[in-house]
Amino acid sequence: MRSSDEKAGTTTAAPLLQRQVVVSNKREKVINDRRSRQQAVAPAGSEMRYDVSFRPESGGLEVSFRLEEAQYHALSVGDRGMLSYKGSRFVAFTPDP
Repeated sequence: MRSSDEKAGTTTAAPLLQRQVVVSNKREKVINDRRSRQQAVAPAGSEMRYDVSFRPESGGLEVSFRLEEAQYHALSVGDRGMLSYKGSRFVAFTPDP
């Protein structure tokens, strides 16, 4: 039987991987229970989801992670640096000097 972490693709035993990357895309989305298409602006107190995509500088597949708000806002598309992650879990991004 697999743990819930394994089902989600993030095991605590996953090795720490590091790749030299470029921030290729950022997306923020309002998470709420309403299905209304008329809601153009996020109401105060809405929960947000922050996703960032990274493209390896050496080529290869783009990877995406869900980040915390502060981590998300610290990044800009085009930033270069070292991405650290375990399985599908974001660990850190260290920008190049």
